[in-house]
Amino acid sequence: MGKTARIHLQTLHSSDEFDNETRSLPDALRDEKVRNIAWGNKLYSFRLDKHFGKSFFSGTTIYNTAYNFNSFRNNLLQTAIDSDTSIYFNASVFDSKVSETGIKQDMDWLVSSNHSLKFGSSLQIRKFTPGITNVNETTFGDTLQNINADIIRSLNESPVHRSNELNVYVEDNINLGGGTSLNAGVNYSSIILSESKVHRVFQPRLAFLAGNEYLYFKTGITRMHQYIHLLTNNGLGLPSDIWLPSTAKLEPQKSWIFNAAFGYKLNSGFKIGTEVYYKKFENLSSFKEGSNVDINKDEVWEINVPVGNGGAYGIESTIEKVFGKTLFAINYTYSVSDRTFKDLNNGNKFPFALNRTHSFKTSFTYRLSEFSEFLLNWSYMSGTYYSAPWDIAININGKPVIVFPQKNNANFPAFHRLDIGFSFYNTYSWGRAKFFLGVYNAYNQKNPYYTELARNKSDTNKFEFQQYSLIPFLPTVSYGLSF
Repeated sequence: MGKTARIHLQTLHSSDEFDNETRSLPDALRDEKVRNIAWGNKLYSFRLDKHFGKSFFSGTTIYNTAYNFNSFRNNLLQTAIDSDTSIYFNASVFDSKVSETGIKQDMDWLVSSNHSLKFGSSLQIRKFTPGITNVNETTFGDTLQNINADIIRSLNESPVHRSNELNVYVEDNINLGGGTSLNAGVNYSSIILSESKVHRVFQPRLAFLAGNEYLYFKTGITRMHQYIHLLTNNGLGLPSDIWLPSTAKLEPQKSWIFNAAFGYKLNSGFKIGTEVYYKKFENLSSFKEGSNVDINKDEVWEINVPVGNGGAYGIESTIEKVFGKTLFAINYTYSVSDRTFKDLNNGNKFPFALNRTHSFKTSFTYRLSEFSEFLLNWSYMSGTYYSAPWDIAININGKPVIVFPQKNNANFPAFHRLDIGFSFYNTYSWGRAKFFLGVYNAYNQKNPYYTELARNKSDTNKFEFQQYSLIPFLPTVSYGLSF
């Protein structure tokens, strides 16, 4: 393409699946659980970069991406009171398909040595196909053998929602002199939803930076809108994610973000940095633990999705030090994130499921040679939140009834893990190759990931809650090429 233009081609294909199935012995009370989660991504991207002289740069990107998530959960428990037996059965299917085709045009203009502009536009065409179907023993009557995801999925047809989003932005960066600069920008966003509903918003941002080679300070404020909602169930069982579009009844999510940071470094290879932030959220969505929300073509499902507000604040500090061929880094984060929903938790504030109050990470990198290095990473984090049932009651039919007192009222134990590896590099005239050999979770820490309802081993008519972990000691190998 010559010296002034370059083409980038990118593709990504990923597919993952998790299966867990347990069944009781032939002569015992029936106790069956099936857990299946499958997800994958596809990405195709074409980008053309071109220079127009020394002060103007253009980047054009055309892409298509697709995400697919499927989850199947099946619980069947048999109870016995005297000579009478009862069946407790529930199952659910979660489907989430999102496809997006888009084009972006980005422009950079160096107006002068102290002034630069960025501007551009983008168009995204999205298609959402979400679906949730919940069933129990009354759905199929006595026919509870061989109930699978396809059978449940056939009961309902998933809705299809489409949206066309247009963004136009401009960003102005001005060097004020004396080591200070100002960055101001605005994004105009317009989206047309399936119901012909149109949202038009302006999203401003402003940042100020002051510093020199050894010291810096920056602060900023940003207004953001998001036309996609993520619903995650974090009660019993494996977490399941459903991506939902904004609709005429489900408003876009909104946020204000405030942040400030400073950093300091020395010629000796020592660096330190700290950032504080505060975030305010509006129109967030969530599941209600213990209740079922079906999403299908024949229901106005949006009215059953709780909507509320939230906030988050925290501080993050990083220290780095270079000792010859060794890089040592420590990172600590303190964060608090909570939510308030009128229809959840009696309107009381509750913690966000993925919030980790404390997070500590340390890394050690030693360069063995020009083309190889040794890496060691250790992390320790507070456990995430989940909705822990208060009790299990047995109704008059002998079936367990799970009582959820509050939303996200419990923590999993603290998470910690050690990863070790070696990286080897080769440089060729056409590009670079990287080979990695390592171990994930080197000391085989069993970090709890989800909680399940389980039968008491000493009393078959009693039930309890058990925690399960994923991904134990795991050798890893990867090979990558870059051109």
